[in-house]
Amino acid sequence: MAAARKTQVETNASVLEKAIVRRLRGGGAGSGQVVWPAVPSLVDHYVRNLGAIFNALGRTFSEAELAHVKELMLKHIDLGFAASPFSKLVVDYHTSRLRARR
Repeated sequence: MAAARKTQVETNASVLEKAIVRRLRGGGAGSGQVVWPAVPSLVDHYVRNLGAIFNALGRTFSEAELAHVKELMLKHIDLGFAASPFSKLVVDYHTSRLRARR
């Protein structure tokens, strides 16, 4: 007869939180709209903010992806600013829910 194996239950809140976050990484979803003044000198600030929004939703951009976002944003910011110094940059975003890791 095999001896019953007793499993140890984890009760440390910090360890439990890390395990839950690791399993749910990327499990959030969100959508929204960000509106900023079309000011070319603020493009780096805008890219950092967009990166932070998506990071909070579990979607982390690579440096190459952020550089591409900056390139696209700067193109539209330049066009808007040339048309009027009161132009706005409008970014609409939507993420779908990802499966939780197992």
